[in-house]
Amino acid sequence: MPITLSELNRSIQSVIEGTFSNKTFDLIAEIGQVNIKKESKVAYLDLVEKGTKSGEFIARSAAQIWGKEFETIQEFERVTGVPFQSGITVLLKINVHFHSVYGLKINVLNVDPNYTLGALAQAKENTILRLLEKYPDKIQRINGKINSYNQSLPLPRIIQKIALITGAQAEGGIDFVHELSKNAYGYQFEITPFIAIMQGEKSPESIRQQLIQIFQSKKKFDVIVMVRGGGASLDLNAFDQYHLIEAMIRFPIPILTGIGHTRNVSLADEVAHTHLKSPTKVAEVIVQHQRNFEQEIVQTLQRLSAKAQDLIQVQLHLLKNIRYDVTLDAQEKLNQHHQFLNGFLLKYQNTAQGIIRSKETKIIHLSLPLKIRAEQKIQQESKSLLPIMDAMNKYFHKNIANHDQKLNSFSRFIEHQHPKKWMAKGFALLRQQDKIVTKVQQLNHHAPLIIELQDGIVETQITQSKNYGE
Repeated sequence: MPITLSELNRSIQSVIEGTFSNKTFDLIAEIGQVNIKKESKVAYLDLVEKGTKSGEFIARSAAQIWGKEFETIQEFERVTGVPFQSGITVLLKINVHFHSVYGLKINVLNVDPNYTLGALAQAKENTILRLLEKYPDKIQRINGKINSYNQSLPLPRIIQKIALITGAQAEGGIDFVHELSKNAYGYQFEITPFIAIMQGEKSPESIRQQLIQIFQSKKKFDVIVMVRGGGASLDLNAFDQYHLIEAMIRFPIPILTGIGHTRNVSLADEVAHTHLKSPTKVAEVIVQHQRNFEQEIVQTLQRLSAKAQDLIQVQLHLLKNIRYDVTLDAQEKLNQHHQFLNGFLLKYQNTAQGIIRSKETKIIHLSLPLKIRAEQKIQQESKSLLPIMDAMNKYFHKNIANHDQKLNSFSRFIEHQHPKKWMAKGFALLRQQDKIVTKVQQLNHHAPLIIELQDGIVETQITQSKNYGE
């Protein structure tokens, strides 16, 4: 005999109430879909159990959270830091009812956050173990701390070219760029954005694809910055996924993360070169990195300047000593020549006078007739001696004048060779890396050039050089 639908439902209700009345159950299931209505404090869930094959469901049922139990969702998000959303596995306390109009109802009384935390932690641990086994040269765990190949990469001395992985119009990326652009030191950066999905199930693969794109671009980036904005509850599960972490630990460019959370650390943070709690903190670290390098350069220049001044003073002192020694030596040589010439002249005069006296004595003993001839002979001899005397005097004076001229020339040469004299004529002294530069081939285009002028020094940077003949 046929029965009505209400009769059928009452029969089903009777069976279900008899089996499940006043009973609660602990149920493990994955949230397939969820619709949360905060205004009415009700949430509708689609609970699923998946099979081993992709996309296979072996069980599926609807459930709801309403009334005072709705607060369990907020408690779950507060404890786990994970949004109550599809894709997570949860442990629920439920009861079962059947209504003749609304059908079977599964009411959720409580959601255990500790179970989900354990499941997420276990999934993260499984990812770590897979990576440790497959890439022992790229990732290690020492005393519980993760060490990755990316962390071993040195940061460039200057960070200028930045690949920014962020969401489209995401506040995290905007904050990062703003913080860099308004830095107090006027540093300039070349930022290339790579837009990815930063939240949800699709975000791990989307971020990984952007890493691949960066690598294939062949552009020489200094660092990669991965940022997103934070919120009251953060979905870090995406940043624990195997394929994303696999790409990060193998990447040959330092990765800096600012995923926007303060309490939990994702696996992406653990394997990144440097992780910070927010995008602005990443920008601050990069600016400070530039500042540290600039201060090192300034301190080095100050040390070089001080050392250069010391060397100049030493050289000036040496030049003064050389000039003094040369002057003394020249004066001593001049005195020696004067003494030699005076002695030679005196000896010559004495010899000449002796000859004359000898001649006079012989003439006296001669007869008077010969006196006239003798006097004539003396006069002739005297006349012949005058050119010799004159030539000797001219020779001695010329020799003395030549020596004086050489000494004066040497003195002027020394004076003209003084660096300040040349600098006054427009010449300059070039130094680079503590060395005097005299040829173009000696220049280092990456090091500053110090130009010393008459009244100071100038520091400059080489932009172009050219050899004669090119």
